[in-house]
Amino acid sequence: MFRTMLCVAVAIFCCTDVAMAKGGKGRKGPKPVIGTIKALDKDKATMTVTVKAKKKQTEDKDFTLPDSATATVMGTDGRTKDMPIKDALKDPAMAVGGSIKVTAGADGAVTRVEVGLPSGPKGFVGGVGPTQLRDKLALMQSPITSPYEIVPGTPAWDAAVGQAPPELDYETWMGPSQKGPYIAAHTHDNWRWNYNTGGGQLMDWIGHHCDIAHWGCDFDNSGPSEIEGHGEFPPKEAVWNTCTKYRIELRYPRNITMIIAGGYPDIRGGVKWIGTNGWVWVDRGAFEGSNEEWRDYRTLPEALRKVKLYQSTDHHQNFLACVKSRKPTITPVETGHHSAIPGHLGLISMLVGRKLKWDAQTEQILGDAEASQLLTRPYRLPWTLG
Repeated sequence: MFRTMLCVAVAIFCCTDVAMAKGGKGRKGPKPVIGTIKALDKDKATMTVTVKAKKKQTEDKDFTLPDSATATVMGTDGRTKDMPIKDALKDPAMAVGGSIKVTAGADGAVTRVEVGLPSGPKGFVGGVGPTQLRDKLALMQSPITSPYEIVPGTPAWDAAVGQAPPELDYETWMGPSQKGPYIAAHTHDNWRWNYNTGGGQLMDWIGHHCDIAHWGCDFDNSGPSEIEGHGEFPPKEAVWNTCTKYRIELRYPRNITMIIAGGYPDIRGGVKWIGTNGWVWVDRGAFEGSNEEWRDYRTLPEALRKVKLYQSTDHHQNFLACVKSRKPTITPVETGHHSAIPGHLGLISMLVGRKLKWDAQTEQILGDAEASQLLTRPYRLPWTLG
């Protein structure tokens, strides 16, 4: 959702892994490493391979073998065998002096992605409605410090409920959501903080940072296979009832683990890709990396670009240009859809209290009827999905 500013960081590091993945907007990955094993540490999954260089000379390449790599090794009978790297490391044929071809991962691979989102919100924030409610409660000498504490059947609830202003068509504003009493602290920006109309900080921000996390791993048209979330929830009937602190762990292709969290200090706001060659962290304003050579770039030199990414300096102009050219925008609607899915599934996992298995191709939760029902919601009549 904000790919304009983040092309530098994605290109500099994470597209090492993107380039090795199949598909992915026509991008081509690096050539496999082919040569003779000079040194091998199977416990640490590191090796040195002697490969052909220019002018018929050779050179040694050192690298760590990530789980995403595959290897072709030659057995004593002269036959070759293709296998995942974890199996190849156990095979006697993979030994010093043997021939090998390593594909996908030899140049480095992402193993973990951390996506930090906001928690909360705290207090009476978000405009006139919450502020007026706070002032009412102060006159009542109420100890309540947040709409998350206000539940039906209390004086604070009675203070929160009011009449919709004449300029607001409340019936239409509620749309297909279940219609309850008018509460000013539900309107304007604050529709986000009640599950009847919104999804809390998790769903408010998932399309931003998860979009970039997916982009860096070539998951724009893919998704997780396992999702497990844990969160802290206020009372279900409270004025604001969305999760205030959450942590979701997801399993992706190529054995990549993603953590999406809000309210946990170990997960920094923004996106952090961690791989076999180091790490890069990025948010909307800047990025940092484990390699000093990667820092302080606003425009990335061509020599450091692993792949050439789609660039846009103005999303509005990009959209208008694509209307004319009929080319895809930098973030097509399908990409936005896949960026939001991890948030929806994480929330469902928190609500049912267990791990989910997800088929990213059919977009179905596997073997859990209760969780599957939460993929949609009942529409208030006369609203229907057309």
